[in-house]
Amino acid sequence: MKNFLLLMQSTCLPVLLAVVLVLSGCNKDDEEAPQPTESIASIIESTEGLDSLALLLNSFTTLKSRLSSSEHTVFAPTNAAFVKLLESIGLQSMSDLNISLLQDIILYHVVPNSTLISTQLDTIATTLTTEELTFSSTDSILINSEKQPTATTIVSADLRAKNGVVHVVNEVILPGSLRSLSQYFGTVIGLTTTFNFSNQLGGFNTITNYFNSASLIQTLAGTGPFTILGPLDAFFNSFYSNSSTVAEVANYHILDGNVNLAEAERTITTRAGTPLYVTKDGNDIFLNGKFVGDFGLTADNGKVLVMAGVLKPAEPLADVLANAEVLTGQTFSIFRAALRETNLALGTDKTLFVPTDAAFEAAGLISSIDSADIEGGRIDPAVLTNILQTHVINGVTFSSDIVAAESIQANALNEASLTLTYTETTEGGSVTVRSPTTTDAQFVLFNELSDHGAVHFISKVLLP
Repeated sequence: MKNFLLLMQSTCLPVLLAVVLVLSGCNKDDEEAPQPTESIASIIESTEGLDSLALLLNSFTTLKSRLSSSEHTVFAPTNAAFVKLLESIGLQSMSDLNISLLQDIILYHVVPNSTLISTQLDTIATTLTTEELTFSSTDSILINSEKQPTATTIVSADLRAKNGVVHVVNEVILPGSLRSLSQYFGTVIGLTTTFNFSNQLGGFNTITNYFNSASLIQTLAGTGPFTILGPLDAFFNSFYSNSSTVAEVANYHILDGNVNLAEAERTITTRAGTPLYVTKDGNDIFLNGKFVGDFGLTADNGKVLVMAGVLKPAEPLADVLANAEVLTGQTFSIFRAALRETNLALGTDKTLFVPTDAAFEAAGLISSIDSADIEGGRIDPAVLTNILQTHVINGVTFSSDIVAAESIQANALNEASLTLTYTETTEGGSVTVRSPTTTDAQFVLFNELSDHGAVHFISKVLLP
């Protein structure tokens, strides 16, 4: 019996050991940490100090959706990191940043199809921009230590998500597109290369291209100071010139010095050596009839003002007429013919009102001007001269001057009294000109600048 019990004990011992091991294994499983339930997007939203990144992700809905479901590794800059970047560029908000640069920044902080915990960050990783991040470590993990002026450091690692991991970093990691511009941070050209006013109107990309073509980039990165008159990109859609060079247009948008336009005289001189005309209407300021605004874009070497229009240097009248035909789809050949016929000396510092060919036709003057001889019905040159003189006044007057004054009385070259009027309408307002016998000629194109002065194109002939 004793031997039987010993046999049973020795036989059951392996079984008992197996049961113990199984039970022990079950206990270990029971003690394992629970799996993450939050997504990367949720972690960014809920982690203190990442509010700026969370706000930016709201503008990139496709990426935010990916960070809510697909596997990624995200390097999340703190609020302070974004403030530091803005201060170095000279912008006030990340929404002021060029949209393509902003997208590059956000995507450069995301590595797709991976969960790279801190112990795996030892070489390189390819981001959503297809550009690589490089990693090195001393006491902490450094990112792009050889690419950037200062390396980015991970300050809080391994925030685990159900679809990846988040590492909090102390600086915004600069993608190549922004690293190439970092040498200009703090300068006016740094502002024009990075600023975005809105998705509809754009930023200063086009005028910056003009500066680049005119070899002005290094100049505008220099000591200065400069005042840049920056037309927003959208306004170049209605800009046309067949005579002004790129360099002339570029230099016409630069003023030497940190200019306070509120204290400026009627004219100021640009780096092109030609004048701009200043209109002040309360707190609003216009240059050559185009609104200019100060949105606080300041740099160490000057400032950038926002222009609601492209400034065009004065051009020969023949070129101004040709440009107007392209911009309006109207023709102005009768006015040209009348000038040739009368050889009228226009002089300088004038304002011209140029009727369309349709306006001359409506006035019954086309056949008279084109007729071969006076007996055949050709208009008397003296009468034609008198008509043309009714279309010219002394002084350079832009639409902004009329709006500011609401009504201007001026004598034409033949002493005919003209009335220039601004009228509020449901569409914003209209500017008209009338002569003693012509009522309310509408402006069809205005604020062009010729070597004679301001030029406006109108819908009626002004008869004396």
